[in-house]
Amino acid sequence: MLKGFLPNNSNEFKKLGWKQADIIIVTGDAYVDHPNFSVAVCGKFLDKNGYKVAVLDMPRVNEDEDWKILGKPRLFFLVITGEEDSMVSNYTPYMKLKTSDQYLPGNKKINRPDRALIRYCNKIKEMYKNSKIVVGGVEAAGRMAAHYDFWSDKIRKPVLFDSKADVLLYGNMEYNLVSLADQIKISKEFKNLHSLDGIAYISNEPPQKKKFRMLPEFLEVEKNKDVFIEHEKILHSNQNPYNSEILVQRVLNRYLVINRPGYPLETNDIDSIYSTSFTLKPHPKYKEDIPAYNRMKDQIPTHRGTINSLSYTQDIFTQGRFISSRSKSSILRNIIYFTNTKVFNKMVNNFYGIRSNYFGISLRSESKCKKCDRLSCIIPTVCSNLSKGTNSMIEISKEVDILKNIRNNFYASDVDVALLLSDNDAFKEYVMKRVNTYGIVNLFNSKDRINDLTGQQKYEATVEFIESFLKRVGEYSKKHELKVNVLAGHPGENYNDTVDNVLELIKFDLSINQITPFLPLPMTISACHYFTGKDPFERGEVEVNKKISEKKNMVALYNYKSSSNFKTVHRILHELDRKKDINKILKNK
Repeated sequence: MLKGFLPNNSNEFKKLGWKQADIIIVTGDAYVDHPNFSVAVCGKFLDKNGYKVAVLDMPRVNEDEDWKILGKPRLFFLVITGEEDSMVSNYTPYMKLKTSDQYLPGNKKINRPDRALIRYCNKIKEMYKNSKIVVGGVEAAGRMAAHYDFWSDKIRKPVLFDSKADVLLYGNMEYNLVSLADQIKISKEFKNLHSLDGIAYISNEPPQKKKFRMLPEFLEVEKNKDVFIEHEKILHSNQNPYNSEILVQRVLNRYLVINRPGYPLETNDIDSIYSTSFTLKPHPKYKEDIPAYNRMKDQIPTHRGTINSLSYTQDIFTQGRFISSRSKSSILRNIIYFTNTKVFNKMVNNFYGIRSNYFGISLRSESKCKKCDRLSCIIPTVCSNLSKGTNSMIEISKEVDILKNIRNNFYASDVDVALLLSDNDAFKEYVMKRVNTYGIVNLFNSKDRINDLTGQQKYEATVEFIESFLKRVGEYSKKHELKVNVLAGHPGENYNDTVDNVLELIKFDLSINQITPFLPLPMTISACHYFTGKDPFERGEVEVNKKISEKKNMVALYNYKSSSNFKTVHRILHELDRKKDINKILKNK
């Protein structure tokens, strides 16, 4: 098992005594050998299982020489375009080209092409015609089936058809990668694809001797919005691994086969994934800082998955439904190793996942989940079948607190408000010890019709959290603030809603931590709202304004304290005939 970096050029091949890699990972990101970056995790896990893995990073699609650096792999190419969809990396929510890229050295845009997954796979087929290609990561999982594409404003085919890749992985990839490598090592072909959960592939016919459910065929989805809505409903309702089915979609004269989503990883399995040797650094060839690495280098990954798939995220496809958590011993070994490196600076951000307080959550009875059709385990109420991980989180945190040279031990991610409100011990631990300067209310919105559409808790619960947090801060003599993240311009939100949200923030004297302009990501429920003006789960019609200027104005309203937005805010309030609110808002700027 390699102790250092995965090889990145022919000189590193020679040092290792390699003539050829078994698997080459192609990525548009810089190669960061850290467990919060999927290229490193997949590469090191394959290495641990006996395969020679190399990384081809940031290749130029128009330069053949870039693709000759590592040559052809013995088994297959693995394309993970990056930690974001390449269109998200390249364009702002206002459809303007970005001038920076947080996953590249110096925060500079370098070689990342639009629709990188398709471009990389097509280049591989051009250079190495008979090579096998496996695709995974955000861009692959988020475009697995027919999907609405914001940047072209149309329905696109499942990405396997345009990329010509052989297999697509979604959810937890690592064990499937080893299975695929084992198969092709023996037979030179991918065999028994029908037996692996969490994969998709193209077939000339529907599965034989297997029960499956048909998705609407692509040509119908492409031309009929009502059919697209039904397509989205089936797709999102089928992500519970305890009662899901194989999904099949006809695309022209062939078929996309999406196998059932994988079950959450067992503790020993996820421990094994993270028990490999990471250097915790970017590859030394980079001379400039990588912003995403600087932001994530002290965050300890402890769990995967979600129990509340928010409508505007792709989490259910990239991380899976339900939670997989590492053991206490695995986490502590990780932290002790981290504290002995030069990267460590007396602070640990622990329990990194979609939400910190998802760690340790398990199911009391899997049989109950087999009968469940809820999209969320916590909305509208926290499911009684969940066994929380609060005690484990507190126990691990106490042991980390006493480790040598640790000054601060905070939670790495935001917390889920609905879950925290149902757990007094977790709430106390969070406020007393795990908040770094300020707590966060994620996706603040005072309108419940929008909270329903996004998959958030009711506003009443948000208010309860705010009041409880502020009360406890006073009782515990803490100086923590509470800030909010807002999503501007989600379908269903209008100017009056935005103004009402701002007034609620002023009422509670809350400042905004982050304003995110809405972006309809592929294969999300929110993208369905945006494209069709309807909700696939019978929550009615949705008001949609596709004008970029309106989204910008909503961002300006939320950012009312900025003097540069004074005229815009003043004008909009006049146009809404809300002159009485001008002083309330602008005097607080």
